[in-house]
Amino acid sequence: QLQANGNSNNIYFATRLNVCRIGLSNYKDHLNSNKASKVPALQLMKQTMQQANESNDEYLVAFASKFYFSLAFFYNETELSVMHSIYSIELYEKLFGSGTYPFYQFAGELMYRVKEYEKCKDYSLKWLAIMANTQIQANKDYRMMVYNTLALAYHRTGKYDSAMYYYNKALAETDNNHRADWKGIISGNMGQVYYLLKRYDTAIALLEKDYHISMEYKYFDNAANSLQWAARANAAIGNKGKALQQVREAITLIQLMPDNNYRQNIYYAAVEVFKINRLDDSAVYYSGLYQQLHDSLEKKITTSSLAISNMRLSEEKNWYNIQRMQQEKKTQAQQRNFIILGIVLLAIISVLVVNRQRLKLKYRQESLEKEKQIRETELVAAKEQMEMFTQNIIEKTSLIEKLEHQMQENNSSAGQQESISILSSLTILTEEDWDKFKMLFEKMYPMFFQRLKTKAPDITEAEQRMSALTRLQLTTRQMASMQGISPDSVHKTRQRLRQRLSVSTEINLEEYLASV
Repeated sequence: QLQANGNSNNIYFATRLNVCRIGLSNYKDHLNSNKASKVPALQLMKQTMQQANESNDEYLVAFASKFYFSLAFFYNETELSVMHSIYSIELYEKLFGSGTYPFYQFAGELMYRVKEYEKCKDYSLKWLAIMANTQIQANKDYRMMVYNTLALAYHRTGKYDSAMYYYNKALAETDNNHRADWKGIISGNMGQVYYLLKRYDTAIALLEKDYHISMEYKYFDNAANSLQWAARANAAIGNKGKALQQVREAITLIQLMPDNNYRQNIYYAAVEVFKINRLDDSAVYYSGLYQQLHDSLEKKITTSSLAISNMRLSEEKNWYNIQRMQQEKKTQAQQRNFIILGIVLLAIISVLVVNRQRLKLKYRQESLEKEKQIRETELVAAKEQMEMFTQNIIEKTSLIEKLEHQMQENNSSAGQQESISILSSLTILTEEDWDKFKMLFEKMYPMFFQRLKTKAPDITEAEQRMSALTRLQLTTRQMASMQGISPDSVHKTRQRLRQRLSVSTEINLEEYLASV
């Protein structure tokens, strides 16, 4: 009825009507426990946000952005939800004062997920303050979860006294809410703190309590995580057999309900436990799995942070563009009116034209500055990824050399030699890896390959790769590992490269390539 009878040309009416429509489809997804409306709902919300921005009214923008965050949070769109949570909170606190945002509890949880622990504490404490200072009756589960999230943020930043304070508050809420499942989860979190404080007996009791309760409720991922922490604690006090049994069960449980963050913890614990039980082959195997998963998760966080920054810049650029367009329309209307007024107002028109050009120049400069910032951000990200890329190869190559040396001294078995071969194969870069490597390298050293081809038009692909690896100052062994060739082949390729580039033996090849 509203859509049929309302004034759709009114931006305020259209924005609020769209929010109602989006809210209805989102509510249906809640009821049906699915996300069927995700794509159309997010598309309509994007249009609605554009409408709100065009109003040039910060109150309407704050209203729309708040719902954009809520929607993106429900649909697990991390970058969108982070950007609009921060954006809408800033607007709400600017317009209405600190501690006025209605979704602080969800924003706090989101900030914990992306490891923004200080923002997590800030938002969670503001929500608790609102609940303490108003007559609003909060959902009891919300209070319990906010206490737990706040405790986790203090936990991850090493503030263990504060963490235990809020864990105990969360634990008290589980009795009020009759949430035995959460009593287990929070007990497990407390057990992790006791482990870090080296109070292993208390840690084991709490972690095993969480394990048993989680198994009862079929929370297999949480059960697996608590079990691996218990395994670490048992290993620390010398219960090697119990630790081995627990870590093996944790590996089995995480397959039933996969979670990569928990899986990473389990692989790390497995390496420790297998080591103390002298199961070296298994320790090496899980060390490789841990390193791969750890690198993948860290890369995901880096990429996600960059995406959030780019989205924020894009949103601000969009805001400025809308303001500029509105200003231009306003100026054009003024010009038409000034023409009607005639020669008497010609001087005023001239001033406005100059001002308009100045605004255009200002917006142009701001646009160029933002583009420069984006390029600088991409360069920093590329350098970090390249450092992670090369450091991973260096660490794996060093591990292989160490294992080979140990096995030469100890007359290693065929099985141990096979383990080294498998680990060695993990350092060899595929064609896809090389493409990613080349993309990162060209961001760090623009025009490097073009200049090489200018100096030697017939340079081969293998020689280009060798040039790049030499430019990064990797060792012969590391370059051999990355290409799956022998160190002797590396020397031969470098010799051919010297001949190709006409570089004599008196000249240092690394210094020559650094100057390209």
